[in-house]
Amino acid sequence: MLYKIATPDNFPAIKKFVDATGYFWPVEPEKIGGHWLIAIHKNKIRGTVWFFGEPPHAYVDYWVGRNVIATRLGAQLEDIFKKAKVKFVRGMIHTTNLPAIKLAMGLGMKGDGPYVSMYKDIDDGREENRTDNNNSAENCARTGDTRLTETVNGV
Repeated sequence: MLYKIATPDNFPAIKKFVDATGYFWPVEPEKIGGHWLIAIHKNKIRGTVWFFGEPPHAYVDYWVGRNVIATRLGAQLEDIFKKAKVKFVRGMIHTTNLPAIKLAMGLGMKGDGPYVSMYKDIDDGREENRTDNNNSAENCARTGDTRLTETVNGV
């Protein structure tokens, strides 16, 4: 199994993989920014986790993988966070998703709940990813934005 930070070339496969789970809303990796850690076997994505932030904080979501793959994604991600000096990691797990809660607890995470995720999309009339504020994953990869991923390759 190969674990790596995704590039824009991987985005269509990530979308197909995550959308096929039926667990998440349809995702558009090229538009949401942040970074994707992917697990690849025989040229197919077998697991993924999306994260963003700036040390000392990070947020994790779209964590998909079965059994060992999910656990190894967590271990790889923790290594990235340690090297990047992330101190606080947050994410939301639905209270009925017992396997995910068990995995998170096995990785040493804590939680108090239940939680309800509240959000609102506000249309301010501007393009989402303007040149002067482009945090898309494609732009991060193109411009070499390495805040959380520079250490994944031992840099």
